[in-house]
Amino acid sequence: MLMNIECNQEALDELNYLFKFNDAVIRNLVITTKEAVTVASPIMASASRETRSENTSAPAAAQKPAEAPAPAAEEAKTEASAE
Repeated sequence: MLMNIECNQEALDELNYLFKFNDAVIRNLVITTKEAVTVASPIMASASRETRSENTSAPAAAQKPAEAPAPAAEEAKTEASAE
């Protein structure tokens, strides 16, 4: 799990203490920076690219079934006018 948080020293000390003595946490690493990192990580950038590619292929697939019922509607009109 990766958490990107901005907090004061007191909160950071408490988090370190909780991670250190929590049996569910196997390893932890705290990296302190001077400024907040606000750019997307490479993992998130990759995930957003995959989501965009899925979204662009989904509308094309959704349009094809919408075209299929149109001939059936025309046949119904033809049958109704023939009677």
